[in-house]
Amino acid sequence: MLFPAAATFLVYLPELATDAGQMAELPTPARWAQMVLLLGAAPVVAVAIALRTRADVDRRAAAAAGLAQLAVAVVLVRLDVWIEVRTGYLLAGSGEEAMAYGLSTIAGVVGGLVLAVLVGLAARLGTRWRVCAP
Repeated sequence: MLFPAAATFLVYLPELATDAGQMAELPTPARWAQMVLLLGAAPVVAVAIALRTRADVDRRAAAAAGLAQLAVAVVLVRLDVWIEVRTGYLLAGSGEEAMAYGLSTIAGVVGGLVLAVLVGLAARLGTRWRVCAP
């Protein structure tokens, strides 16, 4: 079940491809839409896979599918900070860089845990929908 992790990567890709200043200039509704898309893409893919493959997704399989989100989220936010340092948006070797790495790691862990729970629940939900369908 690495497809939900791939969906998360694809949705986060514009964040990696643009400067942090450009993303900050987006209007608030666009930022909220991006957050909803980021939190919704992987669970939708997990439900679709569970429905399509007709595989039984038990709790351990759902947890394994969700835990991939944790790793992807942490790697993506740390990669984003690394890119910002390399492009000069953040000053290398400064407290600003250290703080960005620390806060991004915390945000990645929290976001990854939220995504992990959502993907696990979505995979289980897809299995239940399939069982209930005629």
